[in-house]
Amino acid sequence: MKIIFLPGLGQDAAAWSKVIDNLNINLEPESLNLFSTIDDSTELTFELLHREITQKLQVIDEPYILCGLSLGAILALSSALDGNRLVKGLILSGAQFESPNKLLIDLQNLMFRFMPSKNFIELGITKKQMIAFCQSMKSLNLRLKLVQLNMPTAIICGTKDKANLPASKALHSEIRDSEIKVIEGGHMLNEETPVAFAKIINEFYAKYFSVREQVS
Repeated sequence: MKIIFLPGLGQDAAAWSKVIDNLNINLEPESLNLFSTIDDSTELTFELLHREITQKLQVIDEPYILCGLSLGAILALSSALDGNRLVKGLILSGAQFESPNKLLIDLQNLMFRFMPSKNFIELGITKKQMIAFCQSMKSLNLRLKLVQLNMPTAIICGTKDKANLPASKALHSEIRDSEIKVIEGGHMLNEETPVAFAKIINEFYAKYFSVREQVS
């Protein structure tokens, strides 16, 4: 069994390294980069990114847990809702399941327009792609599909992550087989508090999967 990590926007696969270092469970970890297969001439949307991540996940031929933060959490949730039978559990940190405030997206895009293009290079996408991607997030709405979710789910949020805490609590109420962990910290918990994050993963695995693994 594996655990697949999906980073947040502005992070790369290495953002999970300290979390992985503190795991003490029988899972093979793998961390993916979100934009590594996106050509800089492509119009970037959430739907396109979801398809790209889905293709990366399709090469995995054994059961796995999906763990994502922020954008990575939304992609993990979307992938689980696609009905992939190899996804056996979800760990979602700072997740949204429907469009954040549309006015905030417009204000964020306005800010992006005045930022130097070089600021986006480290993300692996262009300024134009970032603006188009954020615009596409206005149509995000997974609420009606959440009833289909039938797997152990851990929802994590930082005490200082005021933008995502209400959504995390709402997500917990919508997913019947879920638990919520609110821990000290902000939004990028995989980098801010990797030991505490890894502890939640270790406990999640022990609670839902360790016995299954021994039996199999």
